[in-house]
Amino acid sequence: MVYRLRNYSECMEYYNTDHHWTVTSAFNASGIIADELEDLYGIDFEGHDQYNDLKNYDTVTYENCFLGSIGIKVGPYFAGRDDFTIYNPKFQTDFTFEHYINDELDFEYSGDFWETFVDADMLEDDNYNNKYDVNMHGAYAESRICNKKAQNNYKCLLITHSYGRAMAQYMCMDYSELRYLDPQKGRYNGNLIEYIKEYQPDIVIYMYNDLVNVGDGYWEE
Repeated sequence: MVYRLRNYSECMEYYNTDHHWTVTSAFNASGIIADELEDLYGIDFEGHDQYNDLKNYDTVTYENCFLGSIGIKVGPYFAGRDDFTIYNPKFQTDFTFEHYINDELDFEYSGDFWETFVDADMLEDDNYNNKYDVNMHGAYAESRICNKKAQNNYKCLLITHSYGRAMAQYMCMDYSELRYLDPQKGRYNGNLIEYIKEYQPDIVIYMYNDLVNVGDGYWEE
């Protein structure tokens, strides 16, 4: 199935100073994808209505703190700085999160949502401009997430660029396990077909736009 998230205005909010979509857009996209999987394939994501409702999250906003990849080139006086908002679940969560580079463990976190996915030191650091890296501690290669509060045993493989970083931390609410690969050059560059065969996910989501370049051969048998 090919699904066009750009048709949804709630997924098309971007930062003024950065090329990424906002955490709000990523959250909305995660919910839309789960809804479509339920409607098209009859998959039952028990608890999804709770996970997909922002009323069940605390909104945490840091004002005028984010100078992204575009803004850093011209400085804060041209377009100002963005606010950075992230959503922290009010309900109980329990995760483990491991990040791998070239099959070697790079870092790991565990605990509730905030403890596991949010780089609080980076968020509080006034000298760190690119607050998008707060999401999942800037993970950029291979991420493995285990949701200990999952209400199913589904395994999902998400293949996408750094837009997935803000989305995976919410998408994983719907799965027992979620793995996220960024196939851009210099990130995760293993054979994706072999990875799928070995991991055996129930669902594979490949999200892309013109920014994705998976290179030659990564899909070859």
